[in-house]
Amino acid sequence: MKNAASLCRFETPRLVVSVWPGSAEHQALNQTELAGMALDILSPNVTRALPPGWQNIHRLEDAKGWLEARAEECSFLVVRKREASQVIGFIFLHEEQYQEQQAQQLLIDNMVTLHLGYLLSESQWGQGFASEVIKGLVAWVSASNSGANTDKAQVSKIIAGVESSNLASIAVLVKNGFSLCAPSSEDSAKGVDDDDEQAFYQIVFQHFQQ
Repeated sequence: MKNAASLCRFETPRLVVSVWPGSAEHQALNQTELAGMALDILSPNVTRALPPGWQNIHRLEDAKGWLEARAEECSFLVVRKREASQVIGFIFLHEEQYQEQQAQQLLIDNMVTLHLGYLLSESQWGQGFASEVIKGLVAWVSASNSGANTDKAQVSKIIAGVESSNLASIAVLVKNGFSLCAPSSEDSAKGVDDDDEQAFYQIVFQHFQQ
């Protein structure tokens, strides 16, 4: 069975988002080029609340290693502007696979939760791109769940962790249908900076709502 996020590709009015490596959009974009773009995106303000391995990336070789690690541990998506093909950020989708008892006493064994993270270049903040990305991802999951491909896992919900003090990011999630939830054991294990209190928000897709 195919991972749901490994097939993720969607477009919004201003952006094209797709998995790296492997998608057609990235055939002309090699690792060295993307690493150079990652250096610009991974600024201190962008990575401030992230794990140590995501910070202080100043050399091209370090950026290449960071890209390889992200692509190995999750479905790693590149966010590009439609017109200029400029890379302005990244999305990270981790899949948690499980079985859940439904009201009809049936087990759905191809259901997954997506754990969401994303970064946007500091130069692109304040232009509505974060909300556009989240809205596009939610729409893609809804359409994917409704599709006829039975060889692909269904996404029951998306969970995103955010610093409790990051009111702008929380507003983006709430605007796009997310609500506050208790952290799962996997969320708690991932964590971020121990000095920062994290809150978790989720959106549950209609077919899986109790």
